[in-house]
Amino acid sequence: MIYVLDTNIFIAALNGNSEVLGRLDTLAPEDIILCAPVLAELEYGAYFSAREQDNLAKIAILAGQTRFQPFDGTVAHVFARMKADLRRLGLLKADFDLSIAATARSLGATLVSDDRAFHDNPIPELALENWLMPTRSNLP
Repeated sequence: MIYVLDTNIFIAALNGNSEVLGRLDTLAPEDIILCAPVLAELEYGAYFSAREQDNLAKIAILAGQTRFQPFDGTVAHVFARMKADLRRLGLLKADFDLSIAATARSLGATLVSDDRAFHDNPIPELALENWLMPTRSNLP
């Protein structure tokens, strides 16, 4: 299975979240997708932080353990169709969020996100997981 990780999931990994790191350890690097919009958000956060160079180095290490997916013509087509379909349904999403979702859909991948914008109003035909939510087996 292929997973496109949203920015909040990569941040959790960068911060040492054991749940996310445990899931990543079970996957091959080619099954973990870092897409262009997520890389942009991660690098923006690093440039804006007090520890710019440390954070950029962490991002580079994590990026080296994933497969990079650019925002290419295929993703652009899926993005445009998805945005039009969602607008007809009255569901509006931020363009960066929709770009990340379009990347996942174009690859037939599962989007992994903790973003309420995806979970509260799911995008039809988008496989979605949240590795930051406790699993049923972890609940009392």
